[in-house]
Amino acid sequence: MFRTMLSRFSRLRLAADLWLDDVVPAEARQAWTHAHRMGWRPDDLCRYCHRCGVTTGPGEATDRGCSACIDISMPWRRVERLTAYADPMKAWIHEFKFGRQWHWERYLATALSERIELPTNATNYAIAPVPMPRLRRWRRGFDQTQLLAKHVSRERGITYADVLYRAKYAQPPSKLETAESRRR
Repeated sequence: MFRTMLSRFSRLRLAADLWLDDVVPAEARQAWTHAHRMGWRPDDLCRYCHRCGVTTGPGEATDRGCSACIDISMPWRRVERLTAYADPMKAWIHEFKFGRQWHWERYLATALSERIELPTNATNYAIAPVPMPRLRRWRRGFDQTQLLAKHVSRERGITYADVLYRAKYAQPPSKLETAESRRR
């Protein structure tokens, strides 16, 4: 009896592993697990401004904002982020956006959805992706912010609202000059 149960469990485990490898390739699982073992964690909630998303030190941002945004009217209530745009997150986003490694959607969206704090009566809340320029979306074939927003919307039961639009074309962030090169 025990041997039969073990055999069934082994077959079930093998089937689950094969299914997971299709849905989430082993390399992504290993990268995610390795980063957590090495100490990577999403930023503490006090490490960034919830109005504009900029990295701040403890006490540098209040509910009204930080020094970068306190006098600016924002069209949204709150920004949520996992971490600053630095490795390993930067590498994962590049794999997702440019390497078409769709499995990162699941990891990133699940981690982001766990961070969102909703009030008990969150009926008037929505999640809206920041749209990318049409030409860039056409070239890439997808909009990663839209994929992430839809995933988070489903996981948290928040209304998905495709209400933002891009009024003008903007250079990709990778093409912009860095602050250091502008100073030279």
